[in-house]
Amino acid sequence: MYKFSFFLLSLLVLFSGCNISESSDDSDSSPSLPDPQPAPVDPYSKYQWNFHYTPDLLYVQDGSSSYISDAQTYTLGGGATIAIIDSCFDVTHEDAPQRIIATYNAQTKGSDVSCYGAETHGISVSGVAGAAANGIGLVGVAPNANFILIKIPMENLSMSDLVDAFMFAKNHGADVISNSWGTYHITDTERDLFDSIQSSGISIVFACGNDGASLDDPSIEDECEASSVIGVGSSNEHNQMASYSNYGRKMDILAPSGEYGIVTIDAKGSAGYNQDQLHTLNDNDYTYFAGTSAAAPETAGVIALLKSINPSLSPLRIRDILRRTGEDISGYPKINAYNAIKNAN
Repeated sequence: MYKFSFFLLSLLVLFSGCNISESSDDSDSSPSLPDPQPAPVDPYSKYQWNFHYTPDLLYVQDGSSSYISDAQTYTLGGGATIAIIDSCFDVTHEDAPQRIIATYNAQTKGSDVSCYGAETHGISVSGVAGAAANGIGLVGVAPNANFILIKIPMENLSMSDLVDAFMFAKNHGADVISNSWGTYHITDTERDLFDSIQSSGISIVFACGNDGASLDDPSIEDECEASSVIGVGSSNEHNQMASYSNYGRKMDILAPSGEYGIVTIDAKGSAGYNQDQLHTLNDNDYTYFAGTSAAAPETAGVIALLKSINPSLSPLRIRDILRRTGEDISGYPKINAYNAIKNAN
């Protein structure tokens, strides 16, 4: 996960289209779930301990997953749209999200979101949320969701580019916006932006950071702590809070990304992370990816599953469902995707 400082710009931003109240009511009736179908299985699914219990992985404790495979028997996220704002992406990767409806470079104002050089963070993030269910590699949380991939510079990000990125996601129909970065110094412009985005019916997810630090420190005011944001920390293979995960009263939930990491796509060939601490993949196009950077897109994928089942769910209702149906880990609810789907009302 990235933490960086903004070059603040003086600008006036008009936030429009706020036509859904934050306090909008959802139906009290349970959703009509489709008949369950087998969850998709790809070759590296056997390593996806965050999806289901994997007894062959001896370092993984039973119950440490988010039960995503169980939730996927009801939906793969079809009809929902996930926007990811990150460093860069590889839309040509064999296991990249298949339903990419828009790409945008907030710095150049063009559509090229490719990676140049060593920075490939967004590639792995996108795979967690939406790697294709295509018989290759692994399966993302919501492989049938639509995806909007938005590239931002991870260094020297201007406020105008940040606003542009979020407004592009909003204007292109995002249901949830996933952010595996933060600054520890949120601005008033960001707070207003996030409030406006949430009021328009879009959930915002932010990773809470990997410094093992308390976000209750008065010197820290991170994006993940904003009232209109779902802030995500990490749990590990032993069903505990991950050793690196930040924590604090305003952090909302945990999602499993582990000490060793969860499997996702990587930059192809010798570029990228190429992390295989467990000596299982032997494949430079895939990697183990840890940190709250992995927990955030996992959460965004689960939100897409919920929106696929019940498109009327408001951001506040979604946060309530995720928290209420989760398992308590170190005082925080850890996502249980199956329970959430069963309560998507």
